[in-house]
Amino acid sequence: MLFFCLTMRHFGVNIELIIRILKIEVVLMAELKRLNARVRVELHEWLQKSAEDRGLTMNAMIILALETYLQQQQVLPILPQLMKQFEIENREGK
Repeated sequence: MLFFCLTMRHFGVNIELIIRILKIEVVLMAELKRLNARVRVELHEWLQKSAEDRGLTMNAMIILALETYLQQQQVLPILPQLMKQFEIENREGK
């Protein structure tokens, strides 16, 4: 498991997010909805290779991408507040 975590960190993968995704896949299977999508061949090949490189399923990769996108969308509305707070803390720290 330690090797897996170190390898994932090497690829810049958020380990906590992957663990959360795997828990969702395994523990909450009854609460999940099925989603089918058609993608172009190049995207499928990239997804398959990326999943193999990270030791994940393609399903986990898609969930990872969607979870990341959702997090970004949730932060976007409060980004000005975060920047303001950062500037305040940066000024106080000097």
